[in-house]
Amino acid sequence: MVSGIDFSQDQIESSNNYSVRERDNTGYFASLRSYFNKLDIDLSVRLDDNEQYGENTTGGIALGRDLTLGWRLTGSYGTAFKAPTFNDLYWPGSESPDLLPEESSSTEMGVAYNRGSAQVSFHAYRTKIENLIAWAPTSAGPWKPGNVDRAKISGLEIEFKAAIRTVNVRGSLTFQEPLNDSGDNQGKLLRRRAKQLAFLDVSQDFNPWRAGITLHYQGKSYDDAANRNQVNGFGRVDIRLARSFKQDWNLEFKFNNLFDKYYETVRGYNQDGRNFLITLHYSPQ
Repeated sequence: MVSGIDFSQDQIESSNNYSVRERDNTGYFASLRSYFNKLDIDLSVRLDDNEQYGENTTGGIALGRDLTLGWRLTGSYGTAFKAPTFNDLYWPGSESPDLLPEESSSTEMGVAYNRGSAQVSFHAYRTKIENLIAWAPTSAGPWKPGNVDRAKISGLEIEFKAAIRTVNVRGSLTFQEPLNDSGDNQGKLLRRRAKQLAFLDVSQDFNPWRAGITLHYQGKSYDDAANRNQVNGFGRVDIRLARSFKQDWNLEFKFNNLFDKYYETVRGYNQDGRNFLITLHYSPQ
């Protein structure tokens, strides 16, 4: 069993006369890990005593069981509490002192295979959030945070890893539905959250050289709650080459966005084009 206490304090200096200018948060937490009837069990509980938002209790339970031939089944449920930061509440020009804290609950089920050099896992999850804190532009121009009354995020995540002699492969696929679940935008995608994400990395050792290629993919998203301003999906390719010198030195070349792809993750703000980086590492043994 593990237990403890943590403490944090926020303060703000401003010419505005806010009702709350400083706050303390004291957290009391405990966790217990046990084994019962072939089940691994993790239990946790936390009490946050927040000077601004009062006492909030959260916790979770996680279960796991080993099956045959390297397979493992897992499941979990947990709740969470997140107070608005002072930046959320009082950033100059974007003040939102009436923000409410986020409260959420998450359920996850998964199955994983781990045997030898091969690993793969499948995780299905659903998260429900009340008073999600989301920044958005206002009619007057500046961005301000506000609360989304209810949101839900459901999805499936696949991760894999394998080694074939000197070749290493790892990657992930995410399929999700991050939805607003209340108000005029009910059923719309949450801002800047894509439904599909993918990552693949392949590397090989040619002692003393190492080479690798990484592929990134992100599906389309929207820059507004009403889903009128689309941010196109994109794919990007990065490559790298590294060489070790003795035990202490390592020289690495990185070429990012190899095909000079034009893309945005935020509408109106294009990301870097083709670029490269040379790094020399010294790590004495």
